[in-house]
Amino acid sequence: MKKIIALTLTALTAMAAFAKPFVPGKTAVVTIMANDTITWFGEDDEEHGSGLLNLAVRKDITENASKEEQIQAGYTAYMMEDVKAAVFEVLAEKGLDLIPEETVLASNAYTAASDNKFLLAGFRNKPEGYKLLATNEKKLYPLLISELGADNIVLINFNIQKNMNTGVSHTGNMKACATVTIQFLDAKGKMAKSFSGYGSASEAIPVVKGVYDPQALAEQYPEALRAAVRKALEKL
Repeated sequence: MKKIIALTLTALTAMAAFAKPFVPGKTAVVTIMANDTITWFGEDDEEHGSGLLNLAVRKDITENASKEEQIQAGYTAYMMEDVKAAVFEVLAEKGLDLIPEETVLASNAYTAASDNKFLLAGFRNKPEGYKLLATNEKKLYPLLISELGADNIVLINFNIQKNMNTGVSHTGNMKACATVTIQFLDAKGKMAKSFSGYGSASEAIPVVKGVYDPQALAEQYPEALRAAVRKALEKL
């Protein structure tokens, strides 16, 4: 009987620890990134292609095209500053104790870090000053957390897309949408918690056989990005 009681208490203690809510402390955002081309939600990217020639074109448009040209071609590089703004606005709304962006980006550990080569090869865009970092930067994160005095570091990854609201075969009406994954790593650089969320614009725009007004779609992304981050952090 004593053995059964002891086992029961151990199980209850484990359950209580598992159920304990995650409360982030002092937090540093170290990565914000997004896909380079806007795709249809739930579909492969058939518009922009993956061959060597297409990849060269994608790289050129991302790095050299004007905002207007990127909007017309369905690229995301021009919106990276708004992606960043959406992140910090919503994190502030949630009351997180954020280490200032300039402190993070100017830290010795961060400035010495390099972009993750796999993310770099995967055409992920980022706001100016940020590095493309994965969850497995085992040597970097403890150094970064120690230098910044952080309890957690955060990696944020967007998938920026467009979605049919009503209709079939890309005829009807559509909305800008985004999915975001927000990962919190602890003081040892290990995954503490991960949250995902989907958000879309509140108004729809017409689309006929996949043809729509790119400028009207572009104007919807600030709302969609913020909606995605809010949805993810509802679970915080």
